[in-house]
Amino acid sequence: METDTVKTVDQHFKDLKKAFFSGKTQKIAWRKKQLAQLLLGFEELTDEINEAAKKDLGREEFTNWFIETSTIISQIKFDSSNLDTWAKPSKRDTPLPLGPAKSRVIYQPLGVVCVMGAWNFPFVTLFLPIVSAIMAGNCVMVKPSEMSPNCSAVARKIIQDYCDNECIKVVEGGADISVHCSQLKWDKICFTGSSEKGKLVAQAAAKNLVPCMLELGGKC
Repeated sequence: METDTVKTVDQHFKDLKKAFFSGKTQKIAWRKKQLAQLLLGFEELTDEINEAAKKDLGREEFTNWFIETSTIISQIKFDSSNLDTWAKPSKRDTPLPLGPAKSRVIYQPLGVVCVMGAWNFPFVTLFLPIVSAIMAGNCVMVKPSEMSPNCSAVARKIIQDYCDNECIKVVEGGADISVHCSQLKWDKICFTGSSEKGKLVAQAAAKNLVPCMLELGGKC
């Protein structure tokens, strides 16, 4: 597994902020292309994904395809087919005192989203939030779990070989990298893991008023 440094994370953070403010990710064509590239990556690297899951988790090929790969592929296809509709401004009723004005909701991306996945479902917990973030027009920092090193390496390959690396970046490393990621001023953090670590992520994010989406385990 390739290991990044805190300095690498900081540089990626700055680069992603710059990329977002360029307006590149807000274009529907860009979003569709990235989703198509992710789909291509999962289709072409299915064998590598299954092999990595076997090494890290002892998971058989069909089981891994059923609970991880097929779920991600289905989500990519669903989001791609609905993107035009979801991105369209939607009309709203205008209060009488504001007439004859017209009201509508314009959907805009948050900015730069940090996604940290879990070790036991290393692809689905990582890539479902990535798919949603890209679909919504955000830049993304990806941090796979270091506890599934082979899966982490394949996740890195998918991001680096198939995605726009100006707007979607990946870092690997231990707890120090995860802690540092939690302390940066992202526009949103998506974290999947234990309740104990989730509390630490939320506490660190709260200092910068960063909203979090936490999917926490700890039970059966």
